[in-house]
Amino acid sequence: MPDYAAIQGQDLGRLPRFCVVLRGEYLSVPGESGDDEQLGFYVVRTVAAGDQTTAEKLALFDLEAEIRMKGMGPVPDIMEIDKSQRLDDDQDDVNSGFILYPAEQTP
Repeated sequence: MPDYAAIQGQDLGRLPRFCVVLRGEYLSVPGESGDDEQLGFYVVRTVAAGDQTTAEKLALFDLEAEIRMKGMGPVPDIMEIDKSQRLDDDQDDVNSGFILYPAEQTP
């Protein structure tokens, strides 16, 4: 195992960044009538990782943690990667809030 002091200050390189689009179903959000509504959602996240598979797993993990931390109800049973791609160095990070739609419809 390398000594931390020996590598401190070295340029270890920059991890590639990936734009990950996540899709989920049955997110509970308060409705206008006061009852919870079940909505589907999309959310876009930029993740730095060594490879695309790791970026996708990190994006799902971070989204689950975000839902728990914001008290958005139980984590939806259905959360998956809609698409992902590596960003070029000159491309900006891409992130979004929750893009909601009725759960029984697919946009």
